[in-house]
Amino acid sequence: MNPPKLFETKIIVSPEDFSPTREDFEVIGAFNPGVTTVETPQGLETILFVRVAETPLESMPGKILLPYFHIPNVEQAPPKIAYDIVDRKTLKRIRKREVTPKQGPIRLRHISLPRMVILNTDREISNIHQEPAISPSWEFDRFGLEDVRITYLENRGYIITYATPHREFGVWSSILINNEIKNPLSLERITLENTPRPEIRGKDVALFPTKIPSPTKTETIDKRQPIYASFIRPNAFSDLSIPGIWISYSPDLVHWGQDHRLITSEMGEVTGTGSPPVKRPKGWVAAYHETTRNEKGKTKYVTRLMTLDLEEPWKVLHKSPVFLDREDFRKRLPKDGYVPDTVFTTGMVVDGDRTDFYQGIDDQWTTCASFHTDDIDKFARTK
Repeated sequence: MNPPKLFETKIIVSPEDFSPTREDFEVIGAFNPGVTTVETPQGLETILFVRVAETPLESMPGKILLPYFHIPNVEQAPPKIAYDIVDRKTLKRIRKREVTPKQGPIRLRHISLPRMVILNTDREISNIHQEPAISPSWEFDRFGLEDVRITYLENRGYIITYATPHREFGVWSSILINNEIKNPLSLERITLENTPRPEIRGKDVALFPTKIPSPTKTETIDKRQPIYASFIRPNAFSDLSIPGIWISYSPDLVHWGQDHRLITSEMGEVTGTGSPPVKRPKGWVAAYHETTRNEKGKTKYVTRLMTLDLEEPWKVLHKSPVFLDREDFRKRLPKDGYVPDTVFTTGMVVDGDRTDFYQGIDDQWTTCASFHTDDIDKFARTK
């Protein structure tokens, strides 16, 4: 089946829309937004937590500057950014995005924080916040906060997840609750034993908007008892297990992993969570990303849709052909960005007969792609 026809594409924000944290840094990307909506008398207002990436402007002969955050150990303190100065001779590989030391883990050459963008009911910008929506507060935040997803859970509020790549801890994901999505000061971190540490090992965490019947019985959970469910992509060794999307369950948003199940395995291709799932009449629908190889053998990211059973979401009812790729945005963004051939969809909003998908393009821009809801339902086979 051919992909549904786009009726509108729009550039939401670009790096030029944001100020750097320091004068000697520059913003290189505004992409991969967490997305949610707020009901107003005029209609749905859309809230984006855009990932804004910065890198040092300065250069030193024979040196590489690698940014990090000073950690205040206090929630929502203003961020302070600094950098390590590394001798090029100590590095095994130097690339645009990252460096590989001769000893030690890879380090990114940029650092990211989410910033809030508010769209009115016409999907036009009504406000861009230059201060971060979430500030780096604890050690695991030292090397940046990446790729927010937002899910509204009735009786709990807005559940915000983000990934933290750390050179010692690896990649973890944190969970925050916000009852007033426009007020970052109301953020509450989900903690284990009152410690502000990440809760899920892995990345691309996105929660379902309702509890799901437990698929198994344990000492503390009855079978079919309503519990929380989330997409996740655990860390994986690619020679043993290709990274893919799993479903994990939790009774309390803290303890995760019950009945961990892999739901994507695409002929050896890496897949990962895109948008949090949206409930449709005959199934959960979510965007997800898949890496493919272009004709030159270079990696590219494309978006597909998957449809899952409403009560047993580990049962995949349908996976679509490629839904969005870089060529769908070529008229709006003809030149390649920071990471070419990348479409990374992180939000899906159904608003009556219109469905919007929000994504990062080339790790540089945030865009919106709009479709008729009926076309999406047919493509996802939920009608």
